[in-house]
Amino acid sequence: MLRIGVSVTPVYDINHNLKNIDGIGTYTANLCCALKQQNIQVKEIYFKNINEQALKPKITSTVENFIVTETPIFSLLPGNFYSQLKEKIDLLHITDYLAPRVKGIPTISFIHDAIMLKFPQWLAGSAQINYLKGYILKKLSQQADHIITCSQASIADIVDYWKIPESKISVIYNGINPIWFKKVEAAAQQAILQQYKIFKPFYLTVGTIQPRKNLERIINAYLNLSKSLQKNYTLVIVGKDHAALTPPALLDKIHQLENTGQLLWLKYVPFEDLLCLYQSAQALLFPSLAEGFGFPILEGFASKIPVITSDSGSTAEIGGSAAYLVDPYSEESIAHAMSEISEKPDLRNQLIQRGLDRIKYFTWEKCAQETIKVYRKFV
Repeated sequence: MLRIGVSVTPVYDINHNLKNIDGIGTYTANLCCALKQQNIQVKEIYFKNINEQALKPKITSTVENFIVTETPIFSLLPGNFYSQLKEKIDLLHITDYLAPRVKGIPTISFIHDAIMLKFPQWLAGSAQINYLKGYILKKLSQQADHIITCSQASIADIVDYWKIPESKISVIYNGINPIWFKKVEAAAQQAILQQYKIFKPFYLTVGTIQPRKNLERIINAYLNLSKSLQKNYTLVIVGKDHAALTPPALLDKIHQLENTGQLLWLKYVPFEDLLCLYQSAQALLFPSLAEGFGFPILEGFASKIPVITSDSGSTAEIGGSAAYLVDPYSEESIAHAMSEISEKPDLRNQLIQRGLDRIKYFTWEKCAQETIKVYRKFV
Protein backbone atom coordinates (compact mmCIF):
# COMPACT_ATOMS: atom_id res chain seq x y z
CA MET A 1 0.00 0.00 0.00
CA LEU A 2 1.30 3.42 -0.98
CA ARG A 3 2.17 5.52 2.06
CA ILE A 4 1.64 9.23 1.46
CA GLY A 5 2.60 11.89 3.96
CA VAL A 6 0.23 14.86 3.63
CA SER A 7 0.95 18.14 5.39
CA VAL A 8 -2.10 18.81 7.57
CA THR A 9 -0.86 22.02 9.20
CA PRO A 10 -3.70 23.97 7.47
CA VAL A 11 -6.26 21.70 9.19
CA TYR A 12 -4.96 20.84 12.68
CA ASP A 13 -2.85 22.36 15.42
CA ILE A 14 0.11 20.57 16.96
CA ASN A 15 -2.20 18.54 19.23
CA HIS A 16 -4.50 17.48 16.36
CA ASN A 17 -7.26 19.92 17.31
CA LEU A 18 -9.26 21.10 14.30
CA LYS A 19 -8.66 24.69 13.15
CA ASN A 20 -11.02 27.09 11.40
CA ILE A 21 -10.00 26.16 7.87
CA ASP A 22 -9.78 28.22 4.70
CA GLY A 23 -9.59 27.13 1.04
CA ILE A 24 -6.26 25.36 1.47
CA GLY A 25 -7.56 23.63 4.60
CA THR A 26 -10.66 22.54 2.66
CA TYR A 27 -8.43 21.06 -0.05
CA THR A 28 -6.23 19.29 2.51
CA ALA A 29 -9.06 17.76 4.56
CA ASN A 30 -11.09 16.55 1.59
CA LEU A 31 -8.09 15.20 -0.30
CA CYS A 32 -6.99 13.15 2.74
CA CYS A 33 -10.44 11.55 2.99
CA ALA A 34 -10.59 10.85 -0.74
CA LEU A 35 -7.09 9.32 -0.81
CA LYS A 36 -8.03 6.93 1.99
CA GLN A 37 -11.06 5.83 -0.02
CA GLN A 38 -8.66 5.04 -2.89
CA ASN A 39 -6.75 2.60 -0.63
CA ILE A 40 -3.88 5.02 0.07
CA GLN A 41 -2.33 4.96 3.53
CA VAL A 42 -2.32 8.62 4.56
CA LYS A 43 0.16 9.78 7.18
CA GLU A 44 -0.80 13.20 8.51
CA ILE A 45 2.33 15.34 8.85
CA TYR A 46 2.26 18.40 11.08
CA PHE A 47 5.16 20.80 10.50
CA LYS A 48 5.89 23.01 13.50
CA ASN A 49 5.93 26.75 13.01
CA ILE A 50 8.90 28.80 14.18
CA ASN A 51 7.29 29.74 17.52
CA GLU A 52 6.49 26.12 18.30
CA GLN A 53 10.03 25.17 17.36
CA ALA A 54 11.47 27.61 19.86
CA LEU A 55 9.01 27.01 22.70
CA LYS A 56 9.04 23.21 22.48
CA PRO A 57 5.28 22.91 23.20
CA LYS A 58 3.92 19.85 24.90
CA ILE A 59 2.44 17.47 22.36
CA THR A 60 -0.53 15.54 23.72
CA SER A 61 -1.96 13.97 20.56
CA THR A 62 -1.79 10.18 20.30
CA VAL A 63 -3.76 10.03 17.04
CA GLU A 64 -2.60 7.18 14.83
CA ASN A 65 -0.72 8.27 11.69
CA PHE A 66 -0.31 11.84 12.99
CA ILE A 67 3.37 12.79 12.89
CA VAL A 68 4.84 16.03 14.24
CA THR A 69 8.10 17.16 12.67
CA GLU A 70 10.33 20.21 12.30
CA THR A 71 9.50 23.48 10.55
CA PRO A 72 9.97 23.35 6.75
CA ILE A 73 12.26 26.38 6.97
CA PHE A 74 14.95 24.15 8.50
CA SER A 75 15.29 22.40 5.13
CA LEU A 76 16.98 25.55 3.79
CA LEU A 77 19.80 24.90 6.27
CA PRO A 78 22.51 22.19 6.15
CA GLY A 79 21.53 18.95 7.86
CA ASN A 80 18.82 16.29 7.80
CA PHE A 81 16.00 17.38 10.10
CA TYR A 82 13.34 14.95 8.85
CA SER A 83 15.03 11.57 9.20
CA GLN A 84 12.02 10.21 11.14
CA LEU A 85 9.94 10.42 7.94
CA LYS A 86 12.24 8.19 5.91
CA GLU A 87 10.83 4.89 7.15
CA LYS A 88 7.23 6.07 7.44
CA ILE A 89 6.28 7.48 4.04
CA ASP A 90 7.00 6.85 0.35
CA LEU A 91 6.14 10.37 -0.83
CA LEU A 92 5.42 13.74 0.76
CA HIS A 93 2.49 15.89 -0.43
CA ILE A 94 2.68 19.50 0.77
CA THR A 95 -0.58 21.44 0.64
CA ASP A 96 0.42 24.91 1.89
CA TYR A 97 3.43 26.05 -0.18
CA LEU A 98 5.92 25.17 2.60
CA ALA A 99 7.76 22.32 0.87
CA PRO A 100 10.83 21.02 2.71
CA ARG A 101 13.48 18.98 0.96
CA VAL A 102 13.40 15.58 2.67
CA LYS A 103 16.35 13.43 1.76
CA GLY A 104 15.37 10.29 -0.17
CA ILE A 105 11.64 11.12 -0.36
CA PRO A 106 10.00 12.71 -3.44
CA THR A 107 7.93 15.80 -2.71
CA ILE A 108 4.79 17.02 -4.46
CA SER A 109 3.63 20.54 -3.60
CA PHE A 110 0.19 22.04 -4.10
CA ILE A 111 0.36 25.71 -5.10
CA HIS A 112 -3.07 27.27 -4.95
CA ASP A 113 -2.16 30.54 -6.68
CA ALA A 114 0.41 33.34 -6.89
CA ILE A 115 -1.76 36.06 -5.36
CA MET A 116 0.59 36.78 -2.47
CA LEU A 117 3.46 37.42 -4.90
CA LYS A 118 1.50 39.06 -7.71
CA PHE A 119 -0.50 41.45 -5.50
CA PRO A 120 1.66 42.26 -2.45
CA GLN A 121 -0.47 45.37 -1.85
CA TRP A 122 -3.27 43.06 -0.69
CA LEU A 123 -1.18 41.59 2.13
CA ALA A 124 -1.00 42.65 5.74
CA GLY A 125 2.41 43.66 7.15
CA SER A 126 5.26 45.78 5.91
CA ALA A 127 6.70 45.56 2.39
CA GLN A 128 9.98 44.28 3.81
CA ILE A 129 8.35 41.48 5.80
CA ASN A 130 6.19 40.47 2.85
CA TYR A 131 9.21 40.39 0.55
CA LEU A 132 11.07 38.13 3.00
CA LYS A 133 8.05 35.81 3.32
CA GLY A 134 7.73 35.65 -0.46
CA TYR A 135 11.43 34.90 -0.86
CA ILE A 136 11.29 32.03 1.65
CA LEU A 137 8.09 30.59 0.13
CA LYS A 138 9.63 30.62 -3.35
CA LYS A 139 12.77 28.89 -2.11
CA LEU A 140 10.72 26.21 -0.36
CA SER A 141 8.36 25.64 -3.29
CA GLN A 142 11.23 25.31 -5.73
CA GLN A 143 12.49 22.34 -3.69
CA ALA A 144 9.48 20.23 -4.71
CA ASP A 145 9.87 17.59 -7.41
CA HIS A 146 6.49 18.45 -8.92
CA ILE A 147 3.72 21.02 -8.51
CA ILE A 148 -0.04 20.50 -8.54
CA THR A 149 -2.33 23.49 -9.01
CA CYS A 150 -6.09 23.73 -9.31
CA SER A 151 -6.66 25.73 -12.50
CA GLN A 152 -5.11 26.22 -15.91
CA ALA A 153 -5.26 29.95 -15.28
CA SER A 154 -2.76 29.61 -12.41
CA ILE A 155 -0.01 28.04 -14.52
CA ALA A 156 1.30 31.29 -16.06
CA ASP A 157 1.43 33.00 -12.66
CA ILE A 158 3.25 30.06 -11.08
CA VAL A 159 5.83 30.18 -13.88
CA ASP A 160 6.20 33.98 -13.68
CA TYR A 161 6.08 34.54 -9.92
CA TRP A 162 7.14 31.26 -8.33
CA LYS A 163 9.80 30.73 -11.03
CA ILE A 164 8.85 27.09 -11.54
CA PRO A 165 9.02 25.63 -15.08
CA GLU A 166 5.72 24.66 -16.69
CA SER A 167 7.03 21.14 -17.29
CA LYS A 168 6.88 20.56 -13.50
CA ILE A 169 3.22 21.61 -13.14
CA SER A 170 0.03 19.52 -13.32
CA VAL A 171 -3.53 20.87 -13.09
CA ILE A 172 -6.02 18.90 -10.99
CA TYR A 173 -9.37 20.47 -10.16
CA ASN A 174 -10.66 20.54 -6.61
CA GLY A 175 -13.92 18.85 -5.71
CA ILE A 176 -17.07 19.66 -3.78
CA ASN A 177 -18.01 17.88 -0.57
CA PRO A 178 -21.34 15.99 -0.93
CA ILE A 179 -22.63 17.76 2.19
CA TRP A 180 -23.28 20.80 -0.01
CA PHE A 181 -26.04 18.86 -1.79
CA LYS A 182 -27.96 18.31 1.46
CA LYS A 183 -31.38 19.92 1.10
CA VAL A 184 -32.47 22.15 3.99
CA GLU A 185 -36.11 21.43 4.74
CA ALA A 186 -38.56 24.30 4.22
CA ALA A 187 -39.49 24.62 7.92
CA ALA A 188 -35.84 24.72 9.02
CA GLN A 189 -35.05 27.15 6.22
CA GLN A 190 -37.78 29.52 7.33
CA ALA A 191 -36.69 29.32 10.95
CA ILE A 192 -33.07 30.14 10.11
CA LEU A 193 -34.03 33.08 7.90
CA GLN A 194 -36.24 34.46 10.68
CA GLN A 195 -33.40 34.00 13.15
CA TYR A 196 -31.22 36.30 11.03
CA LYS A 197 -34.13 38.68 10.36
CA ILE A 198 -34.14 38.02 6.63
CA PHE A 199 -37.70 38.70 5.53
CA LYS A 200 -37.35 39.22 1.77
CA PRO A 201 -35.37 37.80 -1.18
CA PHE A 202 -31.65 38.52 -1.09
CA TYR A 203 -28.38 38.44 -2.98
CA LEU A 204 -25.61 36.59 -1.12
CA THR A 205 -21.87 37.22 -1.05
CA VAL A 206 -19.48 35.04 0.96
CA GLY A 207 -15.85 35.67 1.89
CA THR A 208 -13.50 37.50 4.21
CA ILE A 209 -13.75 41.27 3.75
CA GLN A 210 -10.47 42.03 2.01
CA PRO A 211 -9.67 43.97 -1.18
CA ARG A 212 -9.50 41.07 -3.62
CA LYS A 213 -13.03 39.93 -2.70
CA ASN A 214 -14.29 43.16 -4.32
CA LEU A 215 -16.98 43.87 -1.74
CA GLU A 216 -17.02 47.63 -2.28
CA ARG A 217 -17.96 47.19 -5.95
CA ILE A 218 -20.55 44.55 -4.99
CA ILE A 219 -22.19 47.03 -2.61
CA ASN A 220 -22.09 49.82 -5.19
CA ALA A 221 -23.56 47.49 -7.80
CA TYR A 222 -26.45 46.75 -5.44
CA LEU A 223 -26.95 50.50 -4.92
CA ASN A 224 -27.01 50.92 -8.72
CA LEU A 225 -30.04 48.65 -9.01
CA SER A 226 -33.43 50.12 -9.77
CA LYS A 227 -35.40 51.42 -6.80
CA SER A 228 -37.90 48.57 -7.15
CA LEU A 229 -35.17 45.91 -6.98
CA GLN A 230 -33.54 47.57 -3.99
CA LYS A 231 -36.95 47.66 -2.31
CA ASN A 232 -37.67 44.00 -3.03
CA TYR A 233 -34.19 42.55 -2.44
CA THR A 234 -31.57 42.96 0.25
CA LEU A 235 -27.83 42.22 0.19
CA VAL A 236 -26.52 39.66 2.68
CA ILE A 237 -22.79 39.55 3.44
CA VAL A 238 -21.28 36.51 5.15
CA GLY A 239 -17.65 36.93 6.12
CA LYS A 240 -15.53 38.38 8.87
CA ASP A 241 -13.55 41.57 8.55
CA HIS A 242 -9.75 41.46 8.60
CA ALA A 243 -7.97 43.61 11.17
CA ALA A 244 -5.27 44.71 8.73
CA LEU A 245 -6.92 44.39 5.32
CA THR A 246 -10.49 45.66 5.68
CA PRO A 247 -10.66 49.40 4.82
CA PRO A 248 -12.27 51.36 7.68
CA ALA A 249 -14.28 53.41 5.16
CA LEU A 250 -15.82 50.20 3.81
CA LEU A 251 -16.86 49.15 7.32
CA ASP A 252 -18.44 52.57 7.84
CA LYS A 253 -20.41 52.15 4.60
CA ILE A 254 -21.57 48.68 5.63
CA HIS A 255 -22.77 49.95 9.00
CA GLN A 256 -24.63 52.86 7.38
CA LEU A 257 -26.46 50.52 4.99
CA GLU A 258 -27.24 48.15 7.84
CA ASN A 259 -28.96 51.02 9.61
CA THR A 260 -31.14 51.69 6.56
CA GLY A 261 -32.08 48.01 6.26
CA GLN A 262 -30.60 47.65 2.75
CA LEU A 263 -27.80 45.36 3.84
CA LEU A 264 -27.24 42.62 6.38
CA TRP A 265 -23.73 41.70 7.56
CA LEU A 266 -23.72 38.33 9.30
CA LYS A 267 -19.93 37.91 9.74
CA TYR A 268 -19.51 34.23 10.79
CA VAL A 269 -22.40 31.74 10.59
CA PRO A 270 -22.40 27.99 11.41
CA PHE A 271 -22.26 25.64 8.43
CA GLU A 272 -25.91 24.51 8.65
CA ASP A 273 -27.01 28.14 8.58
CA LEU A 274 -24.65 28.91 5.69
CA LEU A 275 -26.12 26.00 3.74
CA CYS A 276 -29.58 27.49 4.28
CA LEU A 277 -28.47 30.95 3.18
CA TYR A 278 -26.97 29.58 -0.03
CA GLN A 279 -30.10 27.61 -0.89
CA SER A 280 -32.36 30.58 -0.10
CA ALA A 281 -30.46 33.24 -2.06
CA GLN A 282 -31.58 34.80 -5.32
CA ALA A 283 -27.98 34.55 -6.56
CA LEU A 284 -24.40 34.27 -5.30
CA LEU A 285 -22.22 37.32 -5.96
CA PHE A 286 -18.58 36.28 -6.37
CA PRO A 287 -16.91 38.80 -8.73
CA SER A 288 -13.51 38.35 -7.08
CA LEU A 289 -10.48 40.20 -8.42
CA ALA A 290 -8.19 37.19 -7.99
CA GLU A 291 -8.67 33.54 -7.01
CA GLY A 292 -6.69 30.35 -7.36
CA PHE A 293 -9.90 28.36 -7.71
CA GLY A 294 -13.07 29.75 -6.10
CA PHE A 295 -14.86 27.20 -3.91
CA PRO A 296 -17.97 29.42 -3.53
CA ILE A 297 -18.67 28.93 -7.26
CA LEU A 298 -19.11 25.19 -6.70
CA GLU A 299 -21.02 25.81 -3.48
CA GLY A 300 -23.46 28.01 -5.38
CA PHE A 301 -23.92 25.43 -8.14
CA ALA A 302 -24.55 22.67 -5.58
CA SER A 303 -27.05 24.92 -3.77
CA LYS A 304 -29.11 25.36 -6.96
CA ILE A 305 -28.69 29.11 -7.27
CA PRO A 306 -27.21 31.24 -10.08
CA VAL A 307 -23.58 32.30 -9.64
CA ILE A 308 -22.28 35.70 -10.75
CA THR A 309 -18.50 35.63 -11.00
CA SER A 310 -15.55 37.25 -12.79
CA ASP A 311 -15.01 36.87 -16.53
CA SER A 312 -11.27 36.19 -16.34
CA GLY A 313 -8.78 33.96 -14.55
CA SER A 314 -9.66 30.84 -12.61
CA THR A 315 -13.21 31.96 -11.76
CA ALA A 316 -14.16 32.09 -15.45
CA GLU A 317 -12.48 28.71 -15.95
CA ILE A 318 -14.28 27.03 -13.05
CA GLY A 319 -17.63 28.71 -13.68
CA GLY A 320 -17.56 28.22 -17.44
CA SER A 321 -20.84 28.77 -19.26
CA ALA A 322 -22.73 27.75 -16.10
CA ALA A 323 -21.96 31.05 -14.36
CA TYR A 324 -23.01 34.58 -15.30
CA LEU A 325 -19.60 36.16 -16.07
CA VAL A 326 -19.05 39.87 -15.40
CA ASP A 327 -16.26 42.42 -15.50
CA PRO A 328 -15.27 42.53 -11.80
CA TYR A 329 -13.98 46.10 -12.16
CA SER A 330 -17.33 47.34 -13.50
CA GLU A 331 -20.10 48.05 -11.00
CA GLU A 332 -22.48 48.44 -13.94
CA SER A 333 -21.62 44.95 -15.23
CA ILE A 334 -22.26 43.39 -11.81
CA ALA A 335 -25.51 45.32 -11.38
CA HIS A 336 -26.72 44.31 -14.85
CA ALA A 337 -26.19 40.64 -14.00
CA MET A 338 -28.13 41.03 -10.74
CA SER A 339 -31.00 42.72 -12.57
CA GLU A 340 -31.17 40.14 -15.35
CA ILE A 341 -31.23 37.20 -12.96
CA SER A 342 -33.96 38.85 -10.88
CA GLU A 343 -36.12 39.98 -13.79
CA LYS A 344 -35.74 36.98 -16.11
CA PRO A 345 -36.92 33.76 -14.39
CA ASP A 346 -36.08 31.66 -17.46
CA LEU A 347 -32.46 32.86 -17.40
CA ARG A 348 -32.24 32.13 -13.67
CA ASN A 349 -33.56 28.60 -14.20
CA GLN A 350 -31.15 28.03 -17.11
CA LEU A 351 -28.18 29.06 -14.97
CA ILE A 352 -29.30 26.80 -12.14
CA GLN A 353 -29.52 23.81 -14.50
CA ARG A 354 -26.17 24.60 -16.08
CA GLY A 355 -24.65 24.79 -12.61
CA LEU A 356 -26.01 21.35 -11.71
CA ASP A 357 -24.53 19.96 -14.95
CA ARG A 358 -21.19 21.70 -14.37
CA ILE A 359 -20.79 20.56 -10.77
CA LYS A 360 -20.59 16.91 -11.90
CA TYR A 361 -17.04 17.54 -13.16
CA PHE A 362 -15.74 18.48 -9.71
CA THR A 363 -15.46 15.58 -7.26
CA TRP A 364 -12.89 14.77 -4.62
CA GLU A 365 -12.85 11.19 -5.86
CA LYS A 366 -11.68 12.38 -9.29
CA CYS A 367 -9.19 14.77 -7.66
CA ALA A 368 -7.71 11.91 -5.61
CA GLN A 369 -7.49 9.57 -8.60
CA GLU A 370 -5.67 12.15 -10.71
CA THR A 371 -3.39 13.01 -7.78
CA ILE A 372 -2.44 9.35 -7.37
CA LYS A 373 -1.45 9.26 -11.06
CA VAL A 374 1.04 12.04 -10.29
CA TYR A 375 2.35 10.12 -7.26
CA ARG A 376 2.94 7.05 -9.42
CA LYS A 377 5.38 8.99 -11.59
CA PHE A 378 7.69 9.31 -8.59
CA VAL A 379 7.17 6.13 -6.54
